[in-house]
Amino acid sequence: MDMQQLRLLVSVSQTLNFSETAKKYFITQPAVSHQIKALEQELDVVLLFRNGHNVRFTAEGLAFLEYAMSILDLENQARTVVRNLATGSAGHLRISSLPTLMEELELCLSRYTRKYPKIHVTVDQMEGGEFFKSYIEESYDFYFGSDRLFVTERNFESVVTMKTGLKLFVNADIAPKIDINDPDTIKDLPFVSVNPSDPMITGQIEAVCEKMNFRPNIINYYNRIELVPLAVNAGIGLAILPSAVEYAYPYPNIRTFDIEIPESQINHMIVWKSLKSSAAVKFKSIVEEIYG
Repeated sequence: MDMQQLRLLVSVSQTLNFSETAKKYFITQPAVSHQIKALEQELDVVLLFRNGHNVRFTAEGLAFLEYAMSILDLENQARTVVRNLATGSAGHLRISSLPTLMEELELCLSRYTRKYPKIHVTVDQMEGGEFFKSYIEESYDFYFGSDRLFVTERNFESVVTMKTGLKLFVNADIAPKIDINDPDTIKDLPFVSVNPSDPMITGQIEAVCEKMNFRPNIINYYNRIELVPLAVNAGIGLAILPSAVEYAYPYPNIRTFDIEIPESQINHMIVWKSLKSSAAVKFKSIVEEIYG
């Protein structure tokens, strides 16, 4: 397989039309069909069902598509890093971050890039499970996360950037009826939450609800944390989320209530295992300058 085949496959996933993909890449529709067919023959699987102008991905096609997109992303990153080095970049720093640590990330990066403008910085934002996987695999130099993500691991250095906790997020229309100390005012209301596949947040939310003596009536789960406050703002349901979400995703129709019990506490942390480059050493100095 080659990169052009992967690009065409990803394009077809977006257009679901061979002719549109052909126009995008300035080639003929038969050429697109030939490239995809050659890829299928090499993989010995059917990636797409074709019915006239309609295109539908098979289960194997969808599975392979995820890898194709990752390969293309990696290619783009490699090209960018190498190009930057060739034009005077002084190094490459890689950071993985939860969405709720944007405040700390912005502060560290702004000071770092002012001091070291020629260092190329890659930042990837991830949800809990994906974030922890990147940490275990040591795919990045620094990890902006919360203490509960690292409780099973001890082989790291870290600084605590903020002590915070969970909050109850409610739509402004019903906020006057809510008493955070009275579970009866919330237990029968609809809730929305992050996907249960993110055990770090969901496990803490469950512990908090148990301590508050109620079980939330969750009517919908979302695969991205930023979609949860959006749903609250729209009046779909209440939510229990890290307080940093209020800063990261401000909405006009949301009111929040502090949950003042030990189970709701969260420590934001910046973590690193080993410093493999001068760019990482320099970033550590910035982190310690701010939070040390």
